[in-house]
Amino acid sequence: MRNALFRDFQFTKRHKFVALSVTVTVGMLVIQVLPFEIRYMAILGLVSFASLLTLGVLWSDMAGVKYWILLILPSALTAAVALFYYLLPVRWATRLPVALAYGIGFYLLLLTLNIFNVAAIRTIALLRAAHAVGILFTLISAFFIFNVYFSLHFPFWMIFILVGATSFLLILQSLWAFELEDLISKKILKYSIVYTLAVTQIALSLAFWPIVPIYSALGLTAALYVFLGLSQIHLQNRLTSRAVWEYAIVATATIVILILNTHWG
Repeated sequence: MRNALFRDFQFTKRHKFVALSVTVTVGMLVIQVLPFEIRYMAILGLVSFASLLTLGVLWSDMAGVKYWILLILPSALTAAVALFYYLLPVRWATRLPVALAYGIGFYLLLLTLNIFNVAAIRTIALLRAAHAVGILFTLISAFFIFNVYFSLHFPFWMIFILVGATSFLLILQSLWAFELEDLISKKILKYSIVYTLAVTQIALSLAFWPIVPIYSALGLTAALYVFLGLSQIHLQNRLTSRAVWEYAIVATATIVILILNTHWG
């Protein structure tokens, strides 16, 4: 009877997603007990490991730019959480919930990437929800990574370079998800470059702004939210003056928060 159960059991793609999520969560916990000297090498190894496994479970439906562009978000999320981990208090009571949230988030991200992977082949009703989840993980990854950049007090030119490289990749994959073509169109590439320049200029300003790192990261993430949100409704031909005003209110509220939390003295 036991053999019959094993014969009937099929290791589906969803099972692979669960196994991969558990694996990278364990890896996230393991890097916390490694010596400080190999911390960044361990993070790089975990990011590479998560990317390769993601490539493996999504391989069958991949084509064109999907071989690398679908790996941006899982790599960014893993790097963001792993780096942000070291800014948390050295208590497992704090780090365990973060690792658990990361594992659940990674599983949801895999489901989202799977929708992007096959949506170009056949229409999927969940594509709109996948877009929303994709932008959410883009913003979460950006916030954590930007917070690390500013918390480490890098010089302004390094902030400019790091934020520029990170923003370009995150923006590119997010905008590409609305076309899902095998190649990146000139329009998506142009939008990505323009938005990246805007975000890096804001980052350059915040590098000199007397404000704590978490608010600098909040300001950059809010800018990214506004750009991606407006792009989303524009690419879907739903851009209206009301939508523009809604995002303008978000931008204004963010600026007010930054000013109120600035230590001018």
